[in-house]
Amino acid sequence: MKYCVIDVGSNSVRMLLSENGKTIKKSARVTGLATGLAASGVLSEPYMQNTAAAIAEFKSQGAVFGASKTYVFATAAVRQSLNSAEFIKKVKTVTGLDMDVIDGKTEARLGAAGALGNSSGGVIDVGGGSAEVVVKRGDEIIYAHSLDTGAVRLTDAFSDDFSSLDGFLDKKLSEYGVVPEVKFYAVGGTATSLAAMDMELEPYDPKRVDGYVIKTSELKRISEKLLQTPLSEREKIKGLQKGRARIIASGARLLYRIAEYVRAEEITVKESDNLEGYLHEKVNAHE
Repeated sequence: MKYCVIDVGSNSVRMLLSENGKTIKKSARVTGLATGLAASGVLSEPYMQNTAAAIAEFKSQGAVFGASKTYVFATAAVRQSLNSAEFIKKVKTVTGLDMDVIDGKTEARLGAAGALGNSSGGVIDVGGGSAEVVVKRGDEIIYAHSLDTGAVRLTDAFSDDFSSLDGFLDKKLSEYGVVPEVKFYAVGGTATSLAAMDMELEPYDPKRVDGYVIKTSELKRISEKLLQTPLSEREKIKGLQKGRARIIASGARLLYRIAEYVRAEEITVKESDNLEGYLHEKVNAHE
């Protein structure tokens, strides 16, 4: 069976094409859906249009691929916005697809399922509008929590104000409470971008990114450097997609602070995440 899965995130729309449980292709488009959401509480019309168009494009790719079913799900930006119903209707009108808006704990669970399968460990997922930490022991979730803050929201709120950002995170991260000590993996655009940047990958190579290890001390150094680097210079960094340059500094700082909070000496970057987790859950539900 062939499937197309589309993830509508706060900064990008991503697509997975899968056949018989194997990933055939993954693609992403930066659409900035959550830009301005932190200040206004609503999704802006231009970004909604761009995002709906990206979903339509990926649906078309799925049709050419021969997908028997296309799924689309949305995460933090849509669930946090006051006009989510308007956007859901727009997506239905433009694409004919019914968008599934998942909650934070489901997002955490799916990210862990995609990254770890049946293995044990912890997963950190820094997105544009939220940040999840989940710990698995085999098939059992023993800890999961989602924070309503991410790379886009932090960038909009603090820009590159280092001290204010850290002061906010000092308080915010305490919401995680006590997190079990395990080996931690990281998924999402921030983590994969940092791995690609560290290797100066052009073009992006998912096989080299998957399994890449970054020490927490190195995350600290990278985040501090990025926060001090002007946007015009960030856009020139090898391995960094231009559309992510605006939010990468805040995202890197958040990933570092979470890794520090959960007492991880290093993180291992994973390519598979909630896209694979969502598909696995849907397929299993119909078997």
